[in-house]
Amino acid sequence: MDSAELLSRGSPFWSILATVVVAPLVEEIIFRGLMFSRLRRGMPVFWAAAAVSVFFALMHGHMLWISYAFILGILLIYTAWKFNSTWASLAIHFAFNGANIVLGYMTLDDTMSLVLLIAAGAGLIASFVWLVLQPGPAKPIAPPAMPPLQAESAPAKCSSVPTQEDSSCDGI
Repeated sequence: MDSAELLSRGSPFWSILATVVVAPLVEEIIFRGLMFSRLRRGMPVFWAAAAVSVFFALMHGHMLWISYAFILGILLIYTAWKFNSTWASLAIHFAFNGANIVLGYMTLDDTMSLVLLIAAGAGLIASFVWLVLQPGPAKPIAPPAMPPLQAESAPAKCSSVPTQEDSSCDGI
């Protein structure tokens, strides 16, 4: 028995809370926060994203879930990478899992459910296009390059060992 089945036996509130809030939070911390940030230090972003998305997909179990979880994993990593934060990917993950809860209660045999499903799909596509077109976070601006320090030249009459007549060279 997996955790989703265990939670669904209890109150619907706890099941929805676990599915819409807890699972995305834990998964974003583990997959986008820890795994992706560590892997991209040692490999190109593309390969780090692919590896983390495969692990994310395999964790979801069933073959159908694996396929959409891989695609969702790529979208979530792209979002976290583009905005350099897991907050945006967490919001998408919350929305995705919440939409799955709502879709579970819908039937496609009535017109209203079908219209809502089409509207949700159009909203998802529009959101993805908007996300891709966003510039992402501003890159930090490097301070202007400082000219190299130039040693102030000592007066020519001063020697490395000051003498009585070199009174202007005191402190050298």
